[in-house]
Amino acid sequence: FERRTGPVGYLPSGIEKLMVQMFNNEPRIAENNSVEYTPTVTRLGDHQVRNADANLQTMFPCRECERSFRTKIGLGVHMRHRHKDELDTARRRVDVKARWNEEELSMMARKELELTANGERFINKKLAEIFTNRSVDAIKKCRQRDNYKAKIEQLQGQAALISEANEPPTTQRRPSLSELEVTPSSSHSVPIAPPPIHSDDILLQELQGMSPVAVRRSWRVEVLQSIIDRAHISGKEATLQCLSNYLLEIFPNRNDRPSSATVPARRPRNRRISRRQQYARCIKSLLDGTDESALPNQSIMEPYWRQVMTQPSPSLCSNTVPRKGNMQEGVWSPITSRDLQVHKVPLTSSPGPDGITSQTARSIPIGIMLRIVNLILWCGDLPVPFRMARTIFIPKTVRANRPQDFRPISVPSIVVRQLNAILASRLTAAVSWDPRQRGFLPTDGCADNATIVDLVLRDHHKRYASCYIATLDVSKAFDSVAHDAVFNTVTAYGAPKSFVDYVRRWYSGGGTYFNGGDWRSEEFVPARGVKQGDPLSPVLFNLIIDRLLRSLPKDIGVHVGNAKVNACAFADDLMLFASTPKGLQELLNTTVKFLSSVGLTLNADKCFTISIKGQPKQKVTVVEQRTFCIGRARVQLKRSEEWKYLGIHFTADGRARYNPSEDIGPKLERLMQSPLKPQQKLFALRTVLVPQLYHKLTLGSVALGVLRKCDKLVRSFARKLLGLPLDVSVAFYHAPHSCGGLGIPSVRWIAPMLRTKRLAGINWPHLEQSEVASAFLSEELRRARDRAKAGVNELLSQPKIDTYWADRLYTSVDGNGLREARRYAPQHGWVSQPTRLMSGKAYRTGIQLRINALPTRSRTTRGRHEMNRQCRAGCDAPSHNHVLQRCHRTHGSRVSRHNGVVSYLKKGLETRGYTVYSEQSLHGQNRVYKPDIVAFRHDSTIVVDAQVVTDGLDLDRAHQSKVEIYNRQDLLTTLRSVYRARENIEVVSATLNWRGIWSFQSITRLRTLGILTAGDSNVISSRVVSGRVYSFKTFMFHAGFHRGMA
Repeated sequence: FERRTGPVGYLPSGIEKLMVQMFNNEPRIAENNSVEYTPTVTRLGDHQVRNADANLQTMFPCRECERSFRTKIGLGVHMRHRHKDELDTARRRVDVKARWNEEELSMMARKELELTANGERFINKKLAEIFTNRSVDAIKKCRQRDNYKAKIEQLQGQAALISEANEPPTTQRRPSLSELEVTPSSSHSVPIAPPPIHSDDILLQELQGMSPVAVRRSWRVEVLQSIIDRAHISGKEATLQCLSNYLLEIFPNRNDRPSSATVPARRPRNRRISRRQQYARCIKSLLDGTDESALPNQSIMEPYWRQVMTQPSPSLCSNTVPRKGNMQEGVWSPITSRDLQVHKVPLTSSPGPDGITSQTARSIPIGIMLRIVNLILWCGDLPVPFRMARTIFIPKTVRANRPQDFRPISVPSIVVRQLNAILASRLTAAVSWDPRQRGFLPTDGCADNATIVDLVLRDHHKRYASCYIATLDVSKAFDSVAHDAVFNTVTAYGAPKSFVDYVRRWYSGGGTYFNGGDWRSEEFVPARGVKQGDPLSPVLFNLIIDRLLRSLPKDIGVHVGNAKVNACAFADDLMLFASTPKGLQELLNTTVKFLSSVGLTLNADKCFTISIKGQPKQKVTVVEQRTFCIGRARVQLKRSEEWKYLGIHFTADGRARYNPSEDIGPKLERLMQSPLKPQQKLFALRTVLVPQLYHKLTLGSVALGVLRKCDKLVRSFARKLLGLPLDVSVAFYHAPHSCGGLGIPSVRWIAPMLRTKRLAGINWPHLEQSEVASAFLSEELRRARDRAKAGVNELLSQPKIDTYWADRLYTSVDGNGLREARRYAPQHGWVSQPTRLMSGKAYRTGIQLRINALPTRSRTTRGRHEMNRQCRAGCDAPSHNHVLQRCHRTHGSRVSRHNGVVSYLKKGLETRGYTVYSEQSLHGQNRVYKPDIVAFRHDSTIVVDAQVVTDGLDLDRAHQSKVEIYNRQDLLTTLRSVYRARENIEVVSATLNWRGIWSFQSITRLRTLGILTAGDSNVISSRVVSGRVYSFKTFMFHAGFHRGMA
């Protein structure tokens, strides 16, 4: 990019011209100046004054607005920033004798060969009619050049190779026995390979060779085994019918169960339950990123989508793609137990019409499931209970109210989804995909394609080269593709016939019905489209787009170093590149023709083109207004207009500047006004709102200052939500929960880290030999790494970022007491999760106490030591440690807090079968001991004493000191003699500080002995915090004895 200098500043209006108005003829000299001579001042004549005024009045006005500039450079900077489109119009030059580039030569050579094959005469005139921007003489002279003739010979050689490749292969039949007898034997006998075993035979052998399984009688394994044993005699149809009956027996009456979506919600019993339902709906709305939009009624949705799915699509697609090898062994082979383990359906996945949930499917024994799925493969068709799917509607936009604003998702049976996921994985691995297709493949396709677009735009802007781009949107791509096109494409790519027949039966015999919440339509069989929601559908659609990419002319495209790019695709999101307008139009024509042959059309309202013309002589690029035909639509963009691809905004110069505050600001206001508790709002902020920015922050263009402002905006929201003072450490907001912070992600450090990871994972097989692409990617990685540097450390992983914020937190005044928080993570559950242990108000006050932000006099008068900082009770300075641990006003609440911890421990021990005694007097050698708990069981005795200490102590040392008090020989002797305790007596303490932080040794020992669980430690931690909040309130509102009073 060219470096842009800033505009020259204006002359301040309040300053008069020094040359014109001089009130004193002598210069002003300070009294203490050591200069002994008086400098002279030259008077200016009238003509010199007039010339100076004329020079100052020489300005460069902007023709588009009323601003004027003193320099031409300043005017140029203004035009580039404020009037980009008008500047492109002024800079554009008309090509009189434009040079021939490689793309035009290739297109004209191909057209010449086509005209010659059709027997056309007067080639020059015919080519001039096609290439209207060239004259007959220019075409004639171009055809006489050696490079053009070489291009013609090259294309002729390629056509000859293609014709040879398309010739049917010669087949050799196996000689008969009589022919073998009369054939003379050679000196070397060649063994005859045995005929290959058919896939059906392999599947049946695998089924019959499975080892017996020991399962409950309810699975009726003997019935399933008998179906397998009689399969070779009964045939596929009878076996499939028997398998259907077996499935209906082990999963009875599941098709008749109503869907959960059709059951109306119960009326809330009281106001509290009603409020909880509101919380759930609000959180769901935030998590889904959609507003509460009701589904249109059945009279609107069903006719629209039934017409879309049942209207047959014409297919002119044939088997023209060369086979990529035999997929017999890879795709249609027996399914193993490892396949079932790898492709488990998630537990959160919805059940199909048969009512089998993911939990039920996982409970099926592996031996039973292996027999079921392999029988389905052998039969080549689905059983009757698995053929039906229900179709639900997912809103595309925030406020969806029209049928086209929803996306239909087909939900088949859980078993079918698991089987098709295995087949989809095998098919994906067997196909040699075009490197320009990055959707639904095991790679970061969004990063690959978005970075390619940025590379193409910036490289052409740097080289002042021409680039013509079209972004295409296929209208209802998954719902409109022709079934015959899918079947022909799968066959063309070499899939086994059994797999093709399975897909054909799945789409021709599998019905569906619409499920719209409180209504359900009649069942029908779709006539076109692939089933969104089925794992096999994305792979099938990818094959269609792969054929499109292979059909595009390879000699059209833009140069990226020594490589050429003419398209990139992510599923149905297509982008085409060309170096000439004629080349882009040919790519568009090829694409439209192919899509129409498979039943697809382009949505002209969402398609657009952008024409970047390079003018190397002027060292600029201009965006011109070219007309391209996409079907019947003509669309074009200007330089100032932004456009979106894969969620990233671009301009003609590359990635557009992104300001995350514009996205998250309105959402924060909406979240603040939502009827949620503070802990729920904080949870939504941390898990929903901030992560929604990651994609654009990672692949978009964002300045570091913008990232910092976004963090400030988020911290301001959290500060207002929790009532925290302004001087709370920044690290407390961003440190993870396991280290004592709030765990709010900091986009300042997360964005560079994520960008570095995604750039490092970019895979461009078709650009591996391009030095320009490698240099571009290396430079982007270097910039991302530089942004991730904090001093000498590179924060390139989440643990390093967490450590960075935790270290900053522990070095702060208020965060020093949390330094041992990172040693035990479960104690912070009440901070990280929306818990019912605390009300919203108690949660706010608990967070304030955790970071030492309660408004004590010592806290609110920091830096003002001249003010009265004495405790209201007349004792020491009222710091948090004093108020919560030593002040006599809070003694009663401290005792209550201690008793609350002890009662929880006592209840846990009693639940585990212990006989518990509280505060028993145990006589030692020199004193009487009263531990909080002495618990007995037939096999063990446990002594437990609880303590809540100040945050300035080493918690492990405090734990050890407490254990040493009771772990004395005289005390253990008393326990054995009085309580008849066994030899193994355990002494342990429950040690925390008033911030709710556990001693690691203490909680580890308690969990080892089985006294507490991870959840129990979280509950006790929250109780300690709640008790200290109560102590603080007692201190603030208590009006008792004052020691300083007379």
